[in-house]
Amino acid sequence: GVVVGGHAAHLTRQIFGQLWLWLAVHKNGEVILPSSKLPVIHDAVLRKFDLLDGVKDGLLENPTRCDFDPKVLACKSGDSPACLTPPQVDAVRKIYDGPRNPRTGERVWSPLFRGSELDWSFFIDSAAPIGIATSAIRDAVLKDPSWDYKTSGIDFDRHVALADQSDLARVNASSADISAYVKQGGRLILSGGWNNALVPAGAVVDYFGRVQDRK
Repeated sequence: GVVVGGHAAHLTRQIFGQLWLWLAVHKNGEVILPSSKLPVIHDAVLRKFDLLDGVKDGLLENPTRCDFDPKVLACKSGDSPACLTPPQVDAVRKIYDGPRNPRTGERVWSPLFRGSELDWSFFIDSAAPIGIATSAIRDAVLKDPSWDYKTSGIDFDRHVALADQSDLARVNASSADISAYVKQGGRLILSGGWNNALVPAGAVVDYFGRVQDRK
């Protein structure tokens, strides 16, 4: 049997998820949503949904049941530490929705889930997107040393398609056909944290669903 914690197995899609998060909270390189407001969002989520599982314990058993809209925290006017400006509301919504193809609406990668807000600082406080994402697009997908996300931009349609067809796709371990392994008696256990912002649990759930669909 194999036990996998954190399903970081579909690199050609995960890099776009990581880029999406950074872009959602930065404009022209400047932070839109400061880390100091993450506890405000997190506390608002828990106040509304902590008791969904019948226990008030500061945890969400199933965040997919939560439909928290950050608009409820919108500032009445101006800005303050306890509310969100319109650009901040929009940024949080983008994080909860996750990266999508702007042409087809297809979900490119898992979103982050309600309740994960305290883990967002890793991309909010970073001066640039995570290095593996930008270097993968520049060197393995586009093979263009002059490409720069700041000046050339990221196309969540064309660049995603190119990544899936590139040499980089060889490292993906995302095939849903594990029938030969199962026939030999193999078992696969996947786990992921709902609050994991680097490798969101949706990657595990989506993969499990694709394996189930093949039966």
